[in-house]
Amino acid sequence: MKAMFVRQSLDVDRLPVGRHVASGAVRGYYIDFREKTTEATWPPEWFPWPGFHRFMGISQWGLGCYERYLSEEGEEWLAAALDAGQFIADAQEPTGAWPEPKPPHTFKLDAPWLSAMAQGQCSSLLTRLSLEMGSEELAASAVRGLAPLRIATDRGGVAATLDGGPFLEEYPTQPPSFVLNGAIFAAW
Repeated sequence: MKAMFVRQSLDVDRLPVGRHVASGAVRGYYIDFREKTTEATWPPEWFPWPGFHRFMGISQWGLGCYERYLSEEGEEWLAAALDAGQFIADAQEPTGAWPEPKPPHTFKLDAPWLSAMAQGQCSSLLTRLSLEMGSEELAASAVRGLAPLRIATDRGGVAATLDGGPFLEEYPTQPPSFVLNGAIFAAW
């Protein structure tokens, strides 16, 4: 009943909510990142990313391309998403990490550093592409990308503790910064 009320109260077609999220399956992403893509060509015009969060930028661009493919905008969008996904897989360290080479502007962190948000979004893109293509290589990279989410920040991972439970850190600071949107994106 509540969902029906929300649908009738809001113009959901205008919200940046992923339109291809499927119950009980991995398909589209929870946020529609199509606006982050302008053409289906890898690399995008802004690459290489000039600052921090480069893997977040690449994964969101790839997820936007994949969303366009799911929206039946053409096979070239899947090819672009695959190019971004392959770049991410190739750049991954054996530990599963995608380290950022520049410190962020918001928190004092020394480079290289990890972001749970980037780890989660890269793994999300690779998961969707591996399912689409049946690629064991991309699936293995997606699983490796989750490893830093289980390692405490003081040991080089991105997991903090909040009220006795885990909290995925977008910025793995000491003491923990507890950035909520980064934790949500990491979990997605």
